[in-house]
Amino acid sequence: MNSTFDSMMKAMGFHRVTKAISLPSQERLIEVFDVIPESGDLIWKSRADVGALWNAKNAGKIAGHVRKDGYRTVAINGVSYYVHRIIWKMVYGTDPQELIDHVDQNKTNNRISNLRLASSSENALNVSSAHIDSKSGIRGVYFNKRNSKWVASIATNGNRRFLGHFDTAEAAGYAYEDARKEIHGKFSPIYVAPTFVCEEFKGEKS
Repeated sequence: MNSTFDSMMKAMGFHRVTKAISLPSQERLIEVFDVIPESGDLIWKSRADVGALWNAKNAGKIAGHVRKDGYRTVAINGVSYYVHRIIWKMVYGTDPQELIDHVDQNKTNNRISNLRLASSSENALNVSSAHIDSKSGIRGVYFNKRNSKWVASIATNGNRRFLGHFDTAEAAGYAYEDARKEIHGKFSPIYVAPTFVCEEFKGEKS
């Protein structure tokens, strides 16, 4: 994959998937961290393999930091790992064999109930935001100036499926999300209707 294509994909919200680093053993992770079930936070424990100053500074505090892409990572002995993968192994005892999808799309919500295994294609489905060139602000929706109606359509199996004309952008958005749920099942995100659509966007295709 060349750098130009990488940049374009990142601009669209997608990131290259690379082979995940194997995690330390479950025993080692439990030795190093506590997990707070209510918040999904990973907490440093006091450790015997580091100095007293490190323990004084870190023990009892939330581990890791949030990267620019929204994921929280933490380093153990100089190796960086995703926090959501650590929590998965601490709970289930094995390295996740697929990607881990955040059900609510919040990459920092690492409660175990918010994590599920997903293929790369399933993980990519759980996106609710409009495309970056969208003028309607709603995914799959644009305004048809000829009949003053909002149009909804969805891509499936390489084809564009027409869903209808609607009086409001919100109604078109619900039609799109209903179709998306039918096609993509549990990996289709919950649709949240926007509070408004700017009048200046009417007449421009999403």
